[in-house]
Amino acid sequence: MGRKLLLSVITALFLSAAYALESAPESAPESARESASTEPAPATSNETPAQDSYSEFYGMKVRSVNFLGLKKTKNAYLQPKVKKIRGSQFSEKTLVELEKILQIEGLFDEISFNVFPVSESEVDIEVFLKEKLTFLPLPFAAYSSSGAFGGIMIFDTNAFGMKDTFLAGGFFSKETQSGLLAFSKSPKDNFVPGFRLSFSAARNTKKIQKFEPHDDDDFILKYKSTDISASVALAEKITEQTNASLGISFTSLKEKDIKGYEDIVDSIKIMSVFGDLNYSKSDWNGWFISSINASLSGKISFTNDSNYQYGQIYSARFSLQKPILPRLRFLSQASGTIGKNNHISLYSGRGAASSTIISDKFVSQRLAGASSGLEFAAAKLRFGTISVYANYEGVIAQDYDGKYNFNHGFNCGSKLYLSKLAVPALAMGLSYNVVQKKFFYSLAMGVSM
Repeated sequence: MGRKLLLSVITALFLSAAYALESAPESAPESARESASTEPAPATSNETPAQDSYSEFYGMKVRSVNFLGLKKTKNAYLQPKVKKIRGSQFSEKTLVELEKILQIEGLFDEISFNVFPVSESEVDIEVFLKEKLTFLPLPFAAYSSSGAFGGIMIFDTNAFGMKDTFLAGGFFSKETQSGLLAFSKSPKDNFVPGFRLSFSAARNTKKIQKFEPHDDDDFILKYKSTDISASVALAEKITEQTNASLGISFTSLKEKDIKGYEDIVDSIKIMSVFGDLNYSKSDWNGWFISSINASLSGKISFTNDSNYQYGQIYSARFSLQKPILPRLRFLSQASGTIGKNNHISLYSGRGAASSTIISDKFVSQRLAGASSGLEFAAAKLRFGTISVYANYEGVIAQDYDGKYNFNHGFNCGSKLYLSKLAVPALAMGLSYNVVQKKFFYSLAMGVSM
């Protein structure tokens, strides 16, 4: 009964928020908060001035690009982004390219331009910007086939006006209570490294299932733990699209047995060295962000338990979001993890295999998956964009008996992206595992699942 009530409350809140945003006057403050997902939201902007209105300036040199309307974002952050525009010849493509650069940043709700001559051979471009809300106290809640959870996050995706990221908050469910504090500073173009800092603490009740459980209450392991973790990493920008990082982390896990599962999991302290290499390239077509992302990562762990010395984890991830029509984009992603000699607390779940069709209670040292599908921008409203999506996915994983199993199925749903904010807001999804003949579902407010 409690879960049904939570589901009803979440749905009512979103319908109320959507109605209020659509019917409110332009001057009304935004009341909704979007999700802390890393998925880029469909961008919106004011209509770009007609290129023909500036045709008389074609062939003239762009002397400068000046940003107006900035309240938080620093001019020093934006100017390096448009350096290829400065000094170029003004043409019908100049403002289109400039708008793409700014939309990909994900910081602005409205963008418009004014172009005027400053000499017989030079022009200046003025860019009028209205910033999205990037400092958000974000309450969130979700209900899914795995249960219900909620919490609050305070995050800033444009800290100090330099697109640095700050995050603090808590997560609460029947099985987990946790807190997180993190800050990341992006590396600069002139070989000035960035860095990431994080600290977290949690109390968990872990319930582990096989890859294909007989039923929802079929657990092969249960244990309680108190975890404290901290990490620091340096990040370097290699090219405009490529960056790398190297860091260390420390985790202390204090285990407590659950009756019927005694003496299986031990308390442990883990020191890890990790690194990653990332590639990201993005574009914008007026409805959707298109992107190509790829990453490789590795971790070597040292523990105070001789059974888990020199644990290793190697992971790869690839994603593609490509518009094939203005309102329709192709989605594809693939990822996998290979681990060796790790404590069970370092095993990976279904997210490491880009999967929604297996239980989130299953973890493994070796698993991989891929999915492909389509997302359609069904409606662009004054307050944002509503999309629907569908894809088919497959996942293979090593189970606890050492055997590999393969499952496949579909995933579909809808998302709401709010134009005034920098991240998506509402996600509703339904998945079906063909092999297990089982449905998985989720409804999330303020968090993407």
